[in-house]
Amino acid sequence: MKKLALYYEKLENEVVQCKICPRMCKIYPNKIGNCGTRKNEGGKLYSLIYGSLSSIAIDPIEKKPLYNFYPGSNAFSISSVGCSLHCKHCQNFSISQTNVENTKRFLKEKTPDNVVEMAASNNCTSIAYTYNEPLIWFEFILDTIKLAKKAKIKNILVTNGYINLDPLEELINAGVDAANVDIKAFTDEFYQKVCLTPKGGLTRVLDATEYMHKKGVFVECTNLIIPGYNDNLDEIKNLAKWIRNSMDFDVPLHFSAYRPMYKLNAPHTPYETIINACKIAYEEIGLHYVYAGNVSTDEYENTYCPKCKKIIIKRVGYSLNLNNLTQKNTCSNCGTKINIEGNIKTGRREFSFF
Repeated sequence: MKKLALYYEKLENEVVQCKICPRMCKIYPNKIGNCGTRKNEGGKLYSLIYGSLSSIAIDPIEKKPLYNFYPGSNAFSISSVGCSLHCKHCQNFSISQTNVENTKRFLKEKTPDNVVEMAASNNCTSIAYTYNEPLIWFEFILDTIKLAKKAKIKNILVTNGYINLDPLEELINAGVDAANVDIKAFTDEFYQKVCLTPKGGLTRVLDATEYMHKKGVFVECTNLIIPGYNDNLDEIKNLAKWIRNSMDFDVPLHFSAYRPMYKLNAPHTPYETIINACKIAYEEIGLHYVYAGNVSTDEYENTYCPKCKKIIIKRVGYSLNLNNLTQKNTCSNCGTKINIEGNIKTGRREFSFF
């Protein structure tokens, strides 16, 4: 579905410049921007994916992953196609590294009203804009966020964080409640060589992440560790320090294990690498909430009290059990405030795809 785009500038000779992400693509007539979703038609920029959904699902919010935001709830998850990055290891490359023309027969056309109604009728606490990069889907998620806010449904961005601050601010003001930002690595070299960004890609992601936190968005961060690419322990330590110093001890950090995918054929991430990264962030740097992803570990699946270390939420897969947590989200053992937003739901959940 096509719609006139926001955040672009008209230049000479019907050239336009998109201002959603830091690439600032100059797009010539009848050409499409780097993300594969924004086209110059007659000197005007159009989004080609407004209302075009590649996936619709009900997910556990922990799958996003968000562990401290409405734990145990369901997220109505939607995606489109395209991305502002071109990561060689992309886990969802079939929808992110393609365009509308190649996928249009698979896309479902929905309005923002449709999405909010489906989320509400399926008793989902939130809508997650996920799977591919939601920030290039700007016009559609902006309209959906506004309607969801009126319906008292939370809005979640699962994002690479590669966006300019002006459009990001509009999304936040419209009603973004939470975000998981995938910080690919803590070196700009990785962003240039593996994600194919111009210079300064890491800085732009960090700026956007910090900006969301400053504006009151509930931020959690994820780092997918790839052997030989971003598994240097000093780099991992610097990422944890940045979260602590630029945002807060309370911002959750997830370390996930890599498996070979798309154009990258590095070996699987060793279990020990994930555990060592978690120990550095939790024990050495002092982050309060550190989690391991794509591996099975008792220690780094749970949420602990930052002060007395009692288990607050015990996790086994997507099942949750509460321990030592009061109704005011404080530790019942020592009274420490636990950085959990929203009510916690326990018990069995039903998940489905549409």
